[in-house]
Formats: sequence, structure tokens, C-alpha cells
Amino acid sequence: MRKEDILARSRQENEGMDEREKYIYIQAGSWAAKIGCVICMLLTLVEALSGNGINYGNWAIYDSIYASAYLIRGIKLKSAGTIIGGVIMAVCGILFVILHLRKILG
Repeated sequence: MRKEDILARSRQENEGMDEREKYIYIQAGSWAAKIGCVICMLLTLVEALSGNGINYGNWAIYDSIYASAYLIRGIKLKSAGTIIGGVIMAVCGILFVILHLRKILG
């Protein structure tokens, strides 16, 4: 591959963002996911201790966000492990949707 082709591809992949901005977006997304998980765990704990059962909707939302991120990343990077992780998260998300619907519909 010629140098000009490599530079053109790099510009196209990074359009609108420099490396620093890209790194910051990645770090922000990573922290957002961690904080989201902690909040889901805290809500689940409080709900379980209160005797009201568990709101599976929180986990359905969290898993669907993670599943879509893993699947898109895995497809774009052609990474089988990441795709498998996305499928596992999607299955968990679907399971939590079913559990949530069963709880609210009786």
C-alpha cells in the first residue's frame, strides 16, 4: 500500500476527530459503562432488600447497550471474540426483557 493511500484511509477513519479527542471519547464511554453497571447493581440490591423484587428492566437496558456496542465493534473489527461477547450480552438482555415483562404483566 502506498503512503498516500494509508494517509487517505486514516483521514477518512478519523474525520472530524484527532487522536486526543478519540481517546477521550473512548475513556468517557468506558467510564459511563462502569458507572451504569454500578448504578444497576445498587438499584438491584435496594430493590431486593426492600422486598419489592427485582426490576429486570434496568439490566435489560444495560445489556442491550453493551450488546449493541460489542456487536458493532466486533463486526467492524472482524473480531470473533467480541461478536461472541455481544451475542451473549444480547441473549442476557432478551432474558431480562422477558423476566421484566413477566413481572409487570403477571
